[in-house]
Amino acid sequence: MFLLNVCTTLIAVVAVVSLGNMPKLFDRFEKWVYYMVILIAIEQLHSAIVDNFKLIQFAESFWAFYFYKLNQILIFPIGTLWLLVPIFQANTRFLIKILYIGIWFSALTGSYHLFQFFGILTLTGWNIGYSMVIWYTALLELTCFCLVFRKMLGKCDGHDPLPT
Repeated sequence: MFLLNVCTTLIAVVAVVSLGNMPKLFDRFEKWVYYMVILIAIEQLHSAIVDNFKLIQFAESFWAFYFYKLNQILIFPIGTLWLLVPIFQANTRFLIKILYIGIWFSALTGSYHLFQFFGILTLTGWNIGYSMVIWYTALLELTCFCLVFRKMLGKCDGHDPLPT
């Protein structure tokens, strides 16, 4: 478990550093706002659905909880921020956007089964359908927020779905 946490911590550090290398589509303020919105969406959806229905039981180890929360607080939201880049780039084809979204859904949905494999948590009532609904809802919330926020900032470039 210690080695797994060290690897996850390194991945989280690389994810945070990678935000500096993100294309200039979003400025620093936008990145932080979008990060906070997706973080709040993920945490609220998990609290409202997963915790209330007791669909997941965590292992009795601090390191298991650390691993789960590090993924949920840093790696998942930053990965979602990176997903926004091809979604909002005007020169990315629609099929490529759908491919990126599919990869994102597969990675985040599969993460719960990977966590169960590592003994981090036990899926008591959880299934792939619940995971898809949660991640789809989080992505929909973030995308709608980004569209409105970009319009408020005057950053719609004619390719965004909302006209200026």
